[in-house]
Amino acid sequence: MEEIKWIVFVVSVIILIIINIACLPFLIKEMAKKDFIFTLVKEGTAKAIMGAGDSGFQRFLWEFKGHKLDDQWNVLNDTDIPNNKGLKQFLGLSGVYFLGIPGLHSVHKYKFRWNSLKQAPDSTTNEAGGIYFTSHDEELDYIILQQDVYYARIESAEDKNMVPLNLDITLQIRTNNPYKSLFVAQEWLEMTWSIVLPALRRFVAKQEWGDLSQRIQDKEKDFIKDIIEEFNNLDNSFGVKIEPDKFKIIRISPAGKRAEMYEAAATKQYEAEQKAKEIKVLAEAERDRIDKIYGKIEEFKELGQIVLQLESFVKAANSSGNMIFSMPELTSFASAIQKISKKLP
Repeated sequence: MEEIKWIVFVVSVIILIIINIACLPFLIKEMAKKDFIFTLVKEGTAKAIMGAGDSGFQRFLWEFKGHKLDDQWNVLNDTDIPNNKGLKQFLGLSGVYFLGIPGLHSVHKYKFRWNSLKQAPDSTTNEAGGIYFTSHDEELDYIILQQDVYYARIESAEDKNMVPLNLDITLQIRTNNPYKSLFVAQEWLEMTWSIVLPALRRFVAKQEWGDLSQRIQDKEKDFIKDIIEEFNNLDNSFGVKIEPDKFKIIRISPAGKRAEMYEAAATKQYEAEQKAKEIKVLAEAERDRIDKIYGKIEEFKELGQIVLQLESFVKAANSSGNMIFSMPELTSFASAIQKISKKLP
């Protein structure tokens, strides 16, 4: 009897151990979500681990497929990619890392402000083709390592003719060194904009609104040539890399009180150009018609004249109002018929 009780006890303990082991991954993941002993790092990001009370930087934890951080925290391509079919993935713990001892280790958190572009799901906005931007001001516990798109608006940048313009632009930026971005630059995105936006204002001051609007792609390339050295300095100083060929001006429009006036003038100019094109087309069509008609009149001589005059009489008869034909016109018409009749056999 005692042996049976002992066997039941041992089996119960084994079952409990198995249950605990089975539940352990769920427990670890929940602890990681709360940054307790473990932490969860999303793909394409890194977390800075600090000492007690955010007192000092210790290390980075990162999750970025095909990349690694060296001892200087530079992001490098990793040619020796480990097998993803490991125990962590099998247990559903991908991205879960050991954080440290509670109270002695913590994840660095910081305020980050940025703007992102959205596409309107309906017709709520027509500005810039339904594209609008939303502002974000959040406390983050990670930094993005992979490339991302950032938006900014420049207001009342004057062109060479003192016309104030609003410009909507986007940059694609990736973090090459998260330590420099977080602990050297502090607000790395604001530092980036503090260099790019004044440079763009200086560039616009050398342009004309019309030329800038009609040759956006060419002007984007010209601007990149002017500021490429500054872009390289951003990488060296703040650990961020701007993709030069991904710089985009997505909208240019007049600014201030004169905006409506400039847009109205531009609209009128456009309408005038379209009207001129229409008149040109009609004029060319009329010229072709005249060449054909009067070419045939020339060919048939008196008969052609009679046909043309008969056509004018028919049109006059079908038009509203009274049409008076002069005696010379009738005499000329009769004379043409007489000439043709003499040629008949």
